[in-house]
Amino acid sequence: LCLGQKSSKMMYNREDLQLLKILVAQMVVALSNAHAIKEIAEKTRELERHREMALIGTFATEMAHELNKPLTHIMNEGYRLEKTVQGSSKQSLKKIGKEVQRATEILDGFSMLSPGRTLQRIPYSIKDLLEESLVTLGVEDGKDFRVVRQYQVLPAVLVNPGQIAQVFTNVIQNALQAMPEEGTLMLSLRQDITNSDAFVEIAITDTGHGIPLDIQHRVFDSFFTTKKDQGGRGVGLAISRAMVERHGGTICIQSPIVAEGGTRVTVRLPIRYQEASDET
Repeated sequence: LCLGQKSSKMMYNREDLQLLKILVAQMVVALSNAHAIKEIAEKTRELERHREMALIGTFATEMAHELNKPLTHIMNEGYRLEKTVQGSSKQSLKKIGKEVQRATEILDGFSMLSPGRTLQRIPYSIKDLLEESLVTLGVEDGKDFRVVRQYQVLPAVLVNPGQIAQVFTNVIQNALQAMPEEGTLMLSLRQDITNSDAFVEIAITDTGHGIPLDIQHRVFDSFFTTKKDQGGRGVGLAISRAMVERHGGTICIQSPIVAEGGTRVTVRLPIRYQEASDET
C-alpha cells in the first residue's frame, strides 16, 4: 500500500486515516487468508502423497506375495540343476539364482512401503550398495564415460538393503539418461555429524544437461515424468523418496551444479549401528 500526495494537494485528514486503517485491515485479512490457503494446499499435497505411497505399498505387498511363488520355484529348480551341471553352466545358474534373490529383495522392499509393515533393517555397507547398483545397471568406465568415486571408510549401517539399493539404482539410472553420449558420474560417501546426530551422506552427481528450474519442484511427484518417449512412468523418484523417508532420511536435488548443467542428488540417512525398534 503506497501513499502519495493527494490530488487536491491537501493534507491527509482524520477521515483519510480512518479509510487507510480499513484498507490495511482488509489487506491483513487477505494476506492471512492467502497464507492459510497455501498451508492447506501443502498439507493436502502431503496427505495425497502419503495416500499414494500407501496404495503403492499395499499393491506391492500383494504383487510380492503372488510373484514370490514362481520366483521360489525358479530358485529351487536352479539349485536342483546346479547339482547336475559343471563349468560355465553352473556359474550361469548361480547368476540366475542371485538375480532371483535380488528380485525377491526388491519386491520385499516395495512391500515395506505399506504403513502396516515394519521396515526390516540389517547392517550393510553403503559402499557395497552403491557398487551393486553400478553392476546392476552395467555401468563401467569407458573412453567416453567415467566413474569417479570418493568414498569415506564407514562401518556397516542398519538399512533395508533392497530399498536403499533401489534408491541408488533409480538415481544412477536417471544420471546415465542425462548423459546419453559422454560424461562423468561422481559418487561420494561421507559421514556428517550435525547437532550430535550422525548421518551418512551419499551424493550422486552427473555432468548432464541438468533439470529445468520450472519443473524441479515436481520431480518427486508421483507419475510426473519428462521421459514418456523413453518409457518413463514417473514413479522412480517418488518411490525413492518414500523409501528414504521410511529410513528417517532425506533426499534432495541440486541443479544446475555449474553454468553448463549437471545435477546432484543427495541422500542423507541417519546412522544406526545397532538394532533398534522401528519408529517409522
